[in-house]
Amino acid sequence: KQWYQRRVRVQKNISDAAKRLHFLLDHYIFDEQEVELNRTTLNWPSKIAPVFEENDDIIADAKKEGETQLGDRREKVMLDLSKLMVKVEEFNECGDMDMMQQYVKDAMQVQKKINDLTAEIE
Repeated sequence: KQWYQRRVRVQKNISDAAKRLHFLLDHYIFDEQEVELNRTTLNWPSKIAPVFEENDDIIADAKKEGETQLGDRREKVMLDLSKLMVKVEEFNECGDMDMMQQYVKDAMQVQKKINDLTAEIE
């Protein structure tokens, strides 16, 4: 969690700034607006941490969903390839000259499916 390490550094910087602010408070009188601005600055890390944690959860969920979808797509492609392999093997049994038009049509359909699968993979 890189954001956590960064948050720790920022928290240290804010802590250092708070020390300087305490020094200033001893030597300068701030108006209400300046006090509120400093309060907001000093308290924001505790408010932002849940946002980062929620973001991590959202990213993890999206990654998991993407991996599931990818696995599903892979299974579908593998099933389609298996069907195409059976169809290609059937071409070895083609020998009837009267069916030549049908063989060509079938070969074109197989080629189209192969092209579609290739496009889906890419």
